[in-house]
Amino acid sequence: MPERRRTIKHRHVRKASGGKPEYKLVYLSALLLGFGLLMVYSASAVLAFYEDRSPLHYFFLQAVWIAAGAVIAYIAYRLPLNLISKTSVYAMFITIVLLVLVLFVGKTLNGARRWISLGSFDLQPSEIAKLAFVIYLSAWLSKARTKTRDIQEVLRQHVVEDLLPFLVLLGIVCILIVLQPDLDTAFIIAATSLVVYFVSGKDALHTLGSIFIVVTTAIVGAVAAFSASYRLERIRTYIDFLLTGDVQDKRDAGFQIWNGLIAIGSGGVFGQGFTESKQKFYYLQNAAFTDSIYSIIAEEFGLVGSLLLIIAFLYFMSLGVSIARRAPDKFSALLAMGITTWIVLQAFLNIGANLAIIPFGGIPLPFISYGGSNTLMVMLGVGLLLNISRQCKVES
Repeated sequence: MPERRRTIKHRHVRKASGGKPEYKLVYLSALLLGFGLLMVYSASAVLAFYEDRSPLHYFFLQAVWIAAGAVIAYIAYRLPLNLISKTSVYAMFITIVLLVLVLFVGKTLNGARRWISLGSFDLQPSEIAKLAFVIYLSAWLSKARTKTRDIQEVLRQHVVEDLLPFLVLLGIVCILIVLQPDLDTAFIIAATSLVVYFVSGKDALHTLGSIFIVVTTAIVGAVAAFSASYRLERIRTYIDFLLTGDVQDKRDAGFQIWNGLIAIGSGGVFGQGFTESKQKFYYLQNAAFTDSIYSIIAEEFGLVGSLLLIIAFLYFMSLGVSIARRAPDKFSALLAMGITTWIVLQAFLNIGANLAIIPFGGIPLPFISYGGSNTLMVMLGVGLLLNISRQCKVES
């Protein structure tokens, strides 16, 4: 019997898409960016006022990032995919250099050194790493392997050519990011990479290797999570909330969780109305338009608005997976799956943290949260997805 493939399956096709992008993805991305821009205005106006700035200060800055992101997305949309694949090793090398550089010359904020100051713009290398690693991994795993029935050669290919290099490179990238420290971003990169690695193979040995990677990264991640006192405090606050239904340390470790939950609960079914959030005044002020913006959305638009946002990200996931399934080659398929996993995983980690389903971290909400590096990288990822989509086949 022919061997069943567990890789991304391509359905029977009848014709090419005629060079047209997936317009549904264009409209959805534009809708999310537009809504995010409005929410940045609503959530940041109070802080801008206290800083003696215009209430539209952060709104205009975010609009600039979106405009720049649109240019970058269009360039990514037009670039030949084989060129992206061939140059991925150089992009990965530059990314690692930036990750090392930020540890020595990076800008420190709230105890974390994650940004390289470039005048009026702070570059965050860990955001670049999310996409650069996915591109490099997709290019590497899509290379043809020599087919053989010799069991020793098969084992050598799986262990020496696939498993060990993957673990070494993933370890280097994640360690550099954890040292900033930024465990949340390291987790996103590790989880996204695991998905790309898993779907790239088709046999039992590859599956066993994937399981080994999951176990190894889980152990290392747990050690990293419990190695810092502030992470332990977050975990302890989260466990207390699960056991008691109440946030114990409302003035310190549990401050953001508690006030975020108040914002979400205050929204009710239909919300307080656009710009009518109360928690953005002092309580969530600094994080209201970044990590906690989902709580402000729930307060202003209620259960209905927050559920619609979740549905939008689920729809984004379905579009991304569809593009991956119809991709013209393995590199494109893995890249589409990796970009989709990264953006959707990050979105639901942010939402889950705001809802106190998982411990709170510092993860921005894609398309919505304020931030230059995050916005530019997400839009670059969307541009690559659209590039792949215009070369896809139409399903029968």
